[in-house]
Amino acid sequence: MFNKSFLIFFIVMFVASAAFVQADDPKNSITIDFGPTIVGGIFAGIKVETDINEDSIETHGFGIGIQYERRIIEHLSLVGRFSILNIGMGMTFREDGLSASAGTDFTSFSFQAHARFYPFVEGLFFDGAIGYAMLITSVSGKAIFVENGERSVEKISFSATRGYFKYGGLIGYHFNFGRSGGFVFEPAVGWYSSIGFGETFGKRMHKKLDNIDIDEFDENFEVMESIIFIGGPRVVIAFGYSF
Repeated sequence: MFNKSFLIFFIVMFVASAAFVQADDPKNSITIDFGPTIVGGIFAGIKVETDINEDSIETHGFGIGIQYERRIIEHLSLVGRFSILNIGMGMTFREDGLSASAGTDFTSFSFQAHARFYPFVEGLFFDGAIGYAMLITSVSGKAIFVENGERSVEKISFSATRGYFKYGGLIGYHFNFGRSGGFVFEPAVGWYSSIGFGETFGKRMHKKLDNIDIDEFDENFEVMESIIFIGGPRVVIAFGYSF
């Protein structure tokens, strides 16, 4: 009887240990993703040359992401993620009594929930995500005209916010340099898609600018939405700590 009870107990413990993460293994990790930082840095480093003045256009960019992962069972974990990306461009122009400046700024915020499957318990993972993203666009400009000694100023200012449902997937590798916790390195690549809510930015600007035709801008901006700010290819280069 004793041997039979012991055998049942051993089987139960074996199954449990195979299903759940062992107590000594780290169940949590917090990582900082520098993928958005690289995107912002690349844009900030772009030098735009024009026929007006090769130094007349300046760009800036910054981004960062933070992730928290909780291992539920050996092959499955849940992840929460927040990221921000800011990209902007400004231009100044002076010639023959005209002084003008214009600037555009784009800021996206993203909140995502992920489920990760680890087919080999550690290392390689497949990541599926859904989330909400918000993009804030600001356009401003000012022109100063001086003619016959008279000075006139014209200004334009436009700002709009649009929300998106986003979804996508990643494939990556989780390097954990400590059996009971420690340094984590996590590279991954993937693709996100999105569905926008409400009117596009181009249509909103069309109304704001007295119905000026900006269809080409709207088409170009939708491409930027789907490839840079909200969706498109994604590269994760994350460093952090597991515990």
